[in-house]
Amino acid sequence: MALSDVRIAEFQQILKEEFGLEIERADASAIANGLTGYFDLLARLNHQMKNDYDKANTRTDN
Repeated sequence: MALSDVRIAEFQQILKEEFGLEIERADASAIANGLTGYFDLLARLNHQMKNDYDKANTRTDN
């Protein structure tokens, strides 16, 4: 899912204020969407690893 124009503009503002970088909207969109995709992947992997760990460490005997 692509980020909204508002979020892209916010990202551009952060880059400008924090790093003194002014980049075109298309570049900001590509970077911001790439970052969100990366962190989405990390969250999914973390969730899967937690589920796998929980399954492996759940006792089934009473």
